[in-house]
Amino acid sequence: MRIIDENDQWAVPLDGLEKKTDGADVYFIEAERLLDTGGIGGGRYYDWPLHMAQKDWVDLNAFEAVFRRSLVVHAGKYRGLFDLAKLDASFDKR
Repeated sequence: MRIIDENDQWAVPLDGLEKKTDGADVYFIEAERLLDTGGIGGGRYYDWPLHMAQKDWVDLNAFEAVFRRSLVVHAGKYRGLFDLAKLDASFDKR
């Protein structure tokens, strides 16, 4: 699979966002689901930043950098446009 961007823990392939494997379980977020708000975000925040903040194995700074990049790379694959204020609030909320 072609990787568009990556850091030590996360990668942006052509179809979403994924944790780089290191022998641990694979963690993949489909591009279509990047702007989910119906779960933990309760409509006010994006779900994925809040969800990942609950995981003790996630480097939140690394996740944030690649999540933001994935929104640019995958524009058009998810519904609507991302709201920068909501995105910032989602990461501030963590």
